[in-house]
Amino acid sequence: MPPVNDNLSNATTISGASGSTGGTLVGATLENGPYSMDIYPTELNYWGVATVNDGRSVWYKYTAASDVNLILDIVASGFNPYVEMWVEDSPGVLAFVDWFGDGTSDPAASNTIPISSGVTLYIVVDNWEFNTSEGSFTLDWEVIASPPNDNISNATLIPSSGGVISTSTLGATTEVGEDTYGNNAIWYKWLPPSSGITATLTKLAESQPHTVRVYQSNAGDNADYGDLGAQVASVFDPPIDTAQFTTVGIWYYIIVVPNSTPGTVSFSLTLENEADT
Repeated sequence: MPPVNDNLSNATTISGASGSTGGTLVGATLENGPYSMDIYPTELNYWGVATVNDGRSVWYKYTAASDVNLILDIVASGFNPYVEMWVEDSPGVLAFVDWFGDGTSDPAASNTIPISSGVTLYIVVDNWEFNTSEGSFTLDWEVIASPPNDNISNATLIPSSGGVISTSTLGATTEVGEDTYGNNAIWYKWLPPSSGITATLTKLAESQPHTVRVYQSNAGDNADYGDLGAQVASVFDPPIDTAQFTTVGIWYYIIVVPNSTPGTVSFSLTLENEADT
C-alpha cells in the first residue's frame, strides 16, 4: 500500500517551533492532477523529470503562524533525498519556492525557507535519481531567526586588521539574486588598510562543510549582488583550507555558504605587507 501522504491532498501536517517525523517512499507513487503550475502538471519535479523515470514522492505541509524562517533537514536510508518546497499561488495552483537534496553518497541535506504569516508551505520528498529507489527518511524542522548578516545589505564589517571570525549559517535564507553565489549564505565586508598587502584567508574549523569566497566590490561598502566583481579567493576543502590574494585599495565582500547543510564555521584573515615577504 502507498503511504498515507502519497498524494498532495493527503499531505501530512507538521507544525510547531520544531519537530521530527519519520516517513517512507516505499510504495509511493506519482499522482496525476491539475493542481499545480504547467511545469508540474503530473507530480513532476521542478526540472521537468517525468514519469518515464518512474519516480515517487510523498507530501508534507507547514502553515506559518507568523513570519518565520523554517529549517528543513532530511536524512534518508536506501536513497539520496530530493526535496522541493511549493506554496499555493492560487486555489489549486502551486508556485515553486526552492529545492534541496544530495546526489552524493551522503543521504542528508538541509535548507532554510522564509515563510510569511498564514502561508502554507508544501514539501514534497522524492529521490535524487527520480527512479524506483525507495527507503525510509527522517524529516526535521525548526523555526529560527535569521543571522544579522543574512543579506548582503547587512554584511558584517571585518576590521581592517583582519582577525578570526566564528559564525553560523543556521537560519540563513536565500534572497533574490543571492542564488548566483550560494544558498543560505551570510555576508561580510572588509576594507584592507592599504594596497599591496598579502591577505591569507584560512578556513579553520566547521561543523558542516562550508565554502568561503572573497569578491571585489565595484560599489564600495554599499554593494548589491550586481556590484560584485572578480572572485579573488576561495576556501572549501574541509575542514582546513587556505588561499591568498594581494589587496588593492577597494572594499571586498566575503560570502560564507554551506555546501549542503548549515552549521558553524570559523575562518581568519591575516595580513602581511608584500615588502616583508
